Amino acid sequence: MIKHMVSLAVLGSALLVSPAHAQTGGCGAAIDTRKSGSSVLWRLCLEDGDLPHGSLTSHCRTALPIWTLTPCSVRGRFEIRKDDALVASGPFHTTSDLDGHAALDQVFSFRCDGAGAYTFAVTEATYTFPTLASVALPGVLVARTAC
Repeated sequence: MIKHMVSLAVLGSALLVSPAHAQTGGCGAAIDTRKSGSSVLWRLCLEDGDLPHGSLTSHCRTALPIWTLTPCSVRGRFEIRKDDALVASGPFHTTSDLDGHAALDQVFSFRCDGAGAYTFAVTEATYTFPTLASVALPGVLVARTAC
């Protein structure tokens, strides 16, 4: 536990960035991705401990003439790697509540395979709105020293 606290204190919190520029930490910054009057405010996290997992949280909004929370669904693919070796991967899908809030984590569970640099990446993720508008997320990842 102290090892993780020292790492986080020295390296700071994670940022969601392109795969070549990932930083160590637990959660990335919240990012607002917009397209044609639709917006998704989203964030990736990677947690270790007794039940290691990644998580994707989001808030969907549409411009009506002001930004209003609205239901949406998301589907895509994920990968969890340790020191560049694949630990878990697969498709994911979820639907938000009526207020546009979505949280997904159980599908991103993985088994720790000793200490190392773990990364959690979401790719090909697209949010779909009731108006059939869609917002694609850029391919990003969050990384941390874990397990």
